[in-house]
Amino acid sequence: MIPILLVQLSTPAQPAHAYDLEELAALALQVGLDPVQTMTQHLSKPSPFSAIGKGKLEELKVLCETTDIEMVVFYNELSPTQMRNLEEVLEIEVIDRTMLILELLSQRASSNMGKRLVSIAQMKYLLPRLSSINEMTDRQQGGIGLKGPGETKLELSRRNLEQSIKHEEKMLRHDLKVRLQNRKQRKRNDLKTVAIIGYTNAGKSTLLNTLSSLGKEKDKQVLAKDQVFSTLDTASRKITLPHAPSFIVTDTVGFVSNMPAHLKAAFNATFEETVDADLILLVLDASTPYLDAHLKATEDLIDQLGLTYKPKLYILNKMDRLTYPEHFIFHRFPYLKVSLTQGHDVKNLIDTIVTMVFEEDVVKHYLIPYEEDHHRAYLRNYSVVVAETHHAKGTLIQAKVSSKVAEHLKAFEY
Repeated sequence: MIPILLVQLSTPAQPAHAYDLEELAALALQVGLDPVQTMTQHLSKPSPFSAIGKGKLEELKVLCETTDIEMVVFYNELSPTQMRNLEEVLEIEVIDRTMLILELLSQRASSNMGKRLVSIAQMKYLLPRLSSINEMTDRQQGGIGLKGPGETKLELSRRNLEQSIKHEEKMLRHDLKVRLQNRKQRKRNDLKTVAIIGYTNAGKSTLLNTLSSLGKEKDKQVLAKDQVFSTLDTASRKITLPHAPSFIVTDTVGFVSNMPAHLKAAFNATFEETVDADLILLVLDASTPYLDAHLKATEDLIDQLGLTYKPKLYILNKMDRLTYPEHFIFHRFPYLKVSLTQGHDVKNLIDTIVTMVFEEDVVKHYLIPYEEDHHRAYLRNYSVVVAETHHAKGTLIQAKVSSKVAEHLKAFEY
């Protein structure tokens, strides 16, 4: 692993928090870097030359010369000039958090859409930095650079790069159009939808796998690892339970606080599944000491997407990691405390989700003639059947139905 030093500049406009460098270290470890030291400086504003002050830069230079540090990673996004100047002074590779995240995402992207999103973000990051990055690339002997979907764009001219961005964005719009058509089809089929949103590594994919294991798609498991950005791909599963209508659950892409602008714009597109969701599940890691910060980042995203009006259920995951889980206090409602990997309180979670998704449904009675028995199958698929009794003229069914189902079967109301 490459030994690196993490640097953060704290300003009134972008104050440092304790978890910033810890999260940056976690990101670095995922791409094979070894954070061995950290450094923080407080300034009124960044230095145009090197972001940090002259004295701190000298201190950083001595530290790099007297240790085995091979790379410096800045939490703050650096301008092309700042990055070039830092490399000239320190004589080692310098990258920023945005470049680190792009590298990690390029390694994790597997679907065409995920790769396209990363490629667009990389190219937009590279566009104003072409000359500087080409100069630095000539000097660097190794390091992480900018690999992945955008790597081949480094040598292209600005004009060609701009054309590549337009092409990829056009393809992305096509991908999103296909997803929109799929969502419309679900609505036509009267399938309720649930969206999972949460900070990276909170347990979103584990929740999707837990729900999927209860239905017909139990073999369709998604990657779920205890690491940041374990997957870049959204995934949807149809959940079919014994005593409830089928519904769709979609796991969205995880995110981090202070998401770089290029990534924020690109990855907001992956949250389009939440627009039509009947319920949003906000998954949080209850064991992290930075729960408040993760909660704020999650709720900020909900606000940005214009989804504050949507019904929400807060899911406090990883309760098994707490020494005294019974003393845990949370100030958002409704919420549930679970441990998905241990299976703790999962049944209550499922019951709560079903209740909230179908809470606006009403109880109706229908007499379905035997010769039109396909309507009984329709009820089983799209409602909660409470009771069935057979009579001479047909089957009498008591069911909890949505307004759409009620309208469709109005002629059979009893």
